[in-house]
Parts: sequence; structure tokens; C-alpha cells
Amino acid sequence: MDFTTFAGLTLFVAVVSMTPGPNNLMLAASGANFGFRRTLPHICGVIFGFTVMVIATGFGLGAVFAAVPSLHTVMRVFSIIFLLYLSWRIAIAGSPKVASDARPLSFGAAAMFQLVNPKGLSFLASIMTAYISSDDTLLPQLLPIVILLPAMTLLSALTWSLFGTVIGRLLTNARTRRIFNISMASLLVGCIVPIALS
Repeated sequence: MDFTTFAGLTLFVAVVSMTPGPNNLMLAASGANFGFRRTLPHICGVIFGFTVMVIATGFGLGAVFAAVPSLHTVMRVFSIIFLLYLSWRIAIAGSPKVASDARPLSFGAAAMFQLVNPKGLSFLASIMTAYISSDDTLLPQLLPIVILLPAMTLLSALTWSLFGTVIGRLLTNARTRRIFNISMASLLVGCIVPIALS
């Protein structure tokens, strides 16, 4: 991959990674409600799960989806159900000091979500189609992508979690926290609309 191609890829990945999507909205909500330290397992789960998906897609998972279109439909349904569940959890979340049973998304749940994250899967399919050629050896083409995508995902996850943490410090009463949580849940539900219509 030459420098110009890599620079274009980096810009594309940066823009897609930093824009609001299910992961970023959930990380911001977690940072606001639980603080940065308690959101770290969620961050690590996103990075781990997404890295696994980058590698799997690079080695042919995209071809599996192309060969079995019904698998994409099944994953889309799971994604919608999971996002609705997470939206509900965010909407009803209160201050962790008040709601003793409230807890952030775990490492495992965050990692597993990457398997059905529609924004991530579409993004990976686009990257692999645009930047991987069947005419060249796979590994040298895939290596820069496997390094770049998780690095940008880490930057995005940290940014959105810290943003949420700062916002959380401004949410000094139950009413403002509830408004924030309902707003974040509504945005997450908004992410479902393009998934359902695709």
C-alpha cells in the first residue's frame, strides 16, 4: 500500500470512527453514568471485538456474507434487538449511586456486540472491498488495515468515553441525568432506523 492510498484510508477511517454510531453513543452514555474507570472494560471489549472482526473480515468473512445473504438478515435482526435493549438500559439508567444494580456494559458484551454492529460490519466490508486486491498477497495488504483500524477505534472509544465522563460531571441532578440518558437512548434508537430499512 503506497503512502497516498494509506493517507486516504487513514482519513476515511478517522471520519467513520469518530462519527456517532452505536459504539460511540454507548461509550459516551457509559462515561456519563459510570465514569471513565468503570467504562474501561467496555472500551477494551469494543477494541478486542472490532479487531477480531477486522481480521475475520480480511480473511474472508465478507465472502461468507456475500454467499449467504440470509446470514446478514439474521445478524441485522439480532443487532436491532440488542440495540433496542441497550437503548432501554440507557434510558432508565440513573446515577450509579442511586441505582445500585446499574452497571456498565461488560467486556464480553461489548466484544460480542461487534459481531452484529451494523455500522462496523458495513465499514469493514467497504474497506476490504476498496483496499484488498485478489491479485496481490493478502497479508501485506491486510497488515496496515489491522494496525490502523483498531488504533483509530481506540482513539474514538477514548474520546467518546472521556466526552461522556465530562458531561456526567455536569449532570448534577436526577432530572438532567434523565434528560441526557433519554437523549442518548433516542439517538441510539435513531441508529436502528437505517439498519431496519437496509
